[in-house]
Amino acid sequence: MSPAEGGIDVEAFKRGMQALAGHVTVLTARDADGSPVGITATAVCSLTAEPPSLLASINRSTWLGAVLDRSGSFGVNILSHEQVRVAEVFAGMDRELTGSRKFEAGSWTDGVNGSPLLDDALAAFDCTLDQLVERSTHLVAFGLISESRVSEGPADPLIYHRRLFGTMAAAVAG
Repeated sequence: MSPAEGGIDVEAFKRGMQALAGHVTVLTARDADGSPVGITATAVCSLTAEPPSLLASINRSTWLGAVLDRSGSFGVNILSHEQVRVAEVFAGMDRELTGSRKFEAGSWTDGVNGSPLLDDALAAFDCTLDQLVERSTHLVAFGLISESRVSEGPADPLIYHRRLFGTMAAAVAG
């Protein structure tokens, strides 16, 4: 592989980033016709508490990347270890459930902006799209949080590390 603009080989960069364990989310939105779209993502983080906001990095080539600007809002659903199936479906690992059929995995309701939110997510946020920045193959979406739902029960978060889904308990015991 040839070096990226930054000077290192793209595959070396990918291998290095696989060492970074990350939380697993499903990002969602609605297309102009009302159909839901979503992807599994780890590139999500809090931005500011005042006003409550976050950012998400989304590959432009995904359905979500194609509709995000038109939708005006997006949902962020933080998954528990019990929702690995949801993560797999939205990551495209299940060839049976594609397009809007992905939402058959899990129970979903609309947030205040209309973004699909997973009913039993560890936390779910419905965000108004504040700004969308293009950077190479990705879009960085800045969202102002309009609604927040937080699970009250104990749950182990789902993490992604070295191309595998897992849990914090497994990583600590590991």
